[in-house]
Amino acid sequence: SIIIAFFHFSIQFWGGQIILLLGQLLQQQKLTSAILSKLRIKSWKKNRSAIC
Repeated sequence: SIIIAFFHFSIQFWGGQIILLLGQLLQQQKLTSAILSKLRIKSWKKNRSAIC
């Protein structure tokens, strides 16, 4: 029963760690996508002014 309890605890612990990591990755993706979209808008404006 000790092994089962340890196994259960480790599943809960690692599950929580994975969820935290996924949350952090999602936040980072949101930040990078926002930065990329800003950069795209800037580069697009530059390209448009160069074309005109």
